[in-house]
Amino acid sequence: MTQLNQQLLLPEVAQSVQQAVKQAQSSTSEQQMQQAQQAVQQAHQQLQSIQPSTLQEQQHLEQLQQDVQKAYQKLQLESQQLLQAQQLVQTENQHLQQAQQQLKKEQQDVQQAQQEFQQAQAIATAYQNSHQQ
Repeated sequence: MTQLNQQLLLPEVAQSVQQAVKQAQSSTSEQQMQQAQQAVQQAHQQLQSIQPSTLQEQQHLEQLQQDVQKAYQKLQLESQQLLQAQQLVQTENQHLQQAQQQLKKEQQDVQQAQQEFQQAQAIATAYQNSHQQ
């Protein structure tokens, strides 16, 4: 790659890095996070292909690499937070299922107690009727 081509490529890569960083900062869903991660990886690969020819380009390249690293770290943190949230939802779901099972068991116990009460009441009524005659 000629020096002129590399000089023209650096602003394009800088724009690509900025877009990847912005995407990483605004990703909220799992799919958006995956897309942002791909954009950050592409930006990182583009940065690796550039060989700066001046100190200013070198400094610019280093700043862009730091931006990519920060975006990657943010995505890792968000991914970890998303995983924790998913685990929390799963735990809450299990608790809800357990509560529903407990409620169902208690409803069955109440029905059984009502049936036993009705049977006892019927026996008591029959006994009472047989002794009144």
